[in-house]
Amino acid sequence: MHMSCRMPKCYQESYMYDDFISKIDIVDIISDYTGLKRQGNEYIGLCPFHNEKTPSFHVSRDKQTYYCFGCKKGGNVITFIRSKEGLDFFDSLRYLADKTGLELPEKGGQRSNKKAEIINRTIEMNTVAAQFFYQNLKAGRGKEALEYLKKRQINPSTVKRFGLGFAPDSWDLLVKYLVTKGYKENEILTAGLGLRTKKETIIDRFRNRLMFPIFDVRGNVIAFGGRVLDDQLPKYMNSPETPSYRKKDNLYALNYARKSEQNNIVIVEGYMDAISLYQAGIDNVVASLGTALTERQALLLKRYTKNVIICYDADLAGQTAALKGMDVLADKGCNVKVITIPSGKDPDDYIKSEGAGAFRK
Repeated sequence: MHMSCRMPKCYQESYMYDDFISKIDIVDIISDYTGLKRQGNEYIGLCPFHNEKTPSFHVSRDKQTYYCFGCKKGGNVITFIRSKEGLDFFDSLRYLADKTGLELPEKGGQRSNKKAEIINRTIEMNTVAAQFFYQNLKAGRGKEALEYLKKRQINPSTVKRFGLGFAPDSWDLLVKYLVTKGYKENEILTAGLGLRTKKETIIDRFRNRLMFPIFDVRGNVIAFGGRVLDDQLPKYMNSPETPSYRKKDNLYALNYARKSEQNNIVIVEGYMDAISLYQAGIDNVVASLGTALTERQALLLKRYTKNVIICYDADLAGQTAALKGMDVLADKGCNVKVITIPSGKDPDDYIKSEGAGAFRK
């Protein structure tokens, strides 16, 4: 399948800083030193390292890099600050932490290394679980889930692209599978994939549910959402917060939306809304993993674009959340618009009945 065959990058100590750096927008930082104008997928301006009259300095928001075709200097946000401010690596990190308000991870030490190992192990396990769910969807036990997806008009290529899967109606099938792959019960609990019963046995957290892997911007599987296929409650169940996942720091499908050539991002409420819009050609869509948009999610969006379109459900809860989301985004310097879906439909229903053309209007 498209997303989960690739095992994640090794999360050693350097990852602790990579994760910190990934939350910083190089365009915002460099804009304090020179004026930048968008040109296609890049930003161009006069080089801050040498005098020139014709702009030859290019910044890529997608790659989070810069390069000057005049003086040949290039790199990422750290090399930029080191060059401009004359700081070493760690002082550059501190400078950026002060400037952005982000928390800087501890420097070195066993605690830092141990945390990185746990993050790596959790993401690795999530990848194995995603493959397990995907294979179960394709097997006989996933028939009901496949029928549901067919009813929702989700085609096989979209299923593969988003790595959709099925958690069997079994107490501990995934737990047993993960144990055979070398994972310990306490690791399965830490990853949020298992639950401990009153009898001290470990069972699957997700059972008889359509599964949605949640990715970080690098495409690593960091968590899951699961939807029931009947009338049981809760309708949706999500992973708890784990070493690899904090809900307030992530947006569903941003790993794809950040690569869109559009100059804005559409934010919807749920997994199916995002998937349906993406399938219809709206590739700049993300889901907020709930209605309450957080400040960290707003900053994450701003890293890729300042133009955000909120398209929540037309019910009262959705419209109330849209208004609150406007305030959060505007406070972070975003240009915000709100789309109201007519006839009380949600984005998923509307895109299927009216098409992408009507949605874009």
